[in-house]
Amino acid sequence: MNTQTLQADLDPELDDDELESEVEVKSVKTQNLYGSRPVPQTFDPGSDADSIVDPTLATTEPGKVIFKGKITVHTKLAHRLFRGRKASKAKSGGKGTQAIIGLVRFASNINSLASLVSMDDPYADQKLLQIEEALEAVTGLVSERTQALREIVEAYDSIEDPESASLEPIRLPVEFRTPYYGYAASNLLKKFDDLVRLGLSARKMGLILDDDWTRLVTNSATKIRHVFLLSTGYHFAGANRNDFAANNPVARSAIEKYGELPQDILKGERRGRHAPHIRAGE
Repeated sequence: MNTQTLQADLDPELDDDELESEVEVKSVKTQNLYGSRPVPQTFDPGSDADSIVDPTLATTEPGKVIFKGKITVHTKLAHRLFRGRKASKAKSGGKGTQAIIGLVRFASNINSLASLVSMDDPYADQKLLQIEEALEAVTGLVSERTQALREIVEAYDSIEDPESASLEPIRLPVEFRTPYYGYAASNLLKKFDDLVRLGLSARKMGLILDDDWTRLVTNSATKIRHVFLLSTGYHFAGANRNDFAANNPVARSAIEKYGELPQDILKGERRGRHAPHIRAGE
C-alpha cells in the first residue's frame, strides 16, 4: 500500500492536488526529523511500524535481553560453597574424597530439573518444590544467625565500625538460565559470607567461643551444602502426569523406582511458587 492510498483512506474528501500537497509535507517533515534524506513513503509488508519510520530502523530490532550480575565474596568458606569440589579416587593406601555440590553445579542441575518439570514430570516437580522450601528455610536461618552475631559485635561499643574484610575480595559472576533458583542460592551464599565475616570479628574479639562458631557458622555451611545436594539424585523416570492418570506400565515402573507420590503433587495442586510452566500437550 502506498502513502497516497493510505492518505485517501484516512481523508476521502481530499482531491488530487491536496493529496499531493499532503504527501509533500510528510516528506519534508520526515527529512527534517532525521536531518539527512527523505524517508521512502512505502510500507514494508513485514512490518507494522508507522510509515514515517525508515524501514531499516523499523525492521532492525535489539538483540535478546539477558540478566547478568556479580556478588562480592570475602571469605574462603563462602568461595568453597560457590566452586564445590570434585570427587577424587583413593591413592595408595589413602582415602578418596567425595564430591561437594557447589553453587555452580547446583544451578546446572536446576536447569535439568526445570526442563523435566516443564515436560510434566511430577517427580521433578516434587524435587524442585523441596529445593525451593529448603532454600527459603536455610536463608531465613542464616539471616537470623547473622543478625544475632551483628548485635553481639555492635554491642562491643568501645571499637568503632568493627569489621572483618578480605584485603582482596573476589567478584563472582551470577548468570543463570532458570529463573529464581540460582539467584536465590547466590543470595544465600552472600548472606553466608556476611555471617562468616561477623563470626570472625566476634571470635577475634573473644565474644564467641569455638562451640559458638561451630553452631552458628559451621552448621550453616552444612545446611547450605544439603540444599545444593538436593539438586542431585533424580534422573528422568520417563513418566508424566498423563501416564500416572492412565496407570500405564511407564508410570508403574517409575513408582517402583522412586516410590509413590503424594496426590496433591501428582495432580499438580501443590507446586513450587517459582516452578516453570508445564508445556501444553506434554
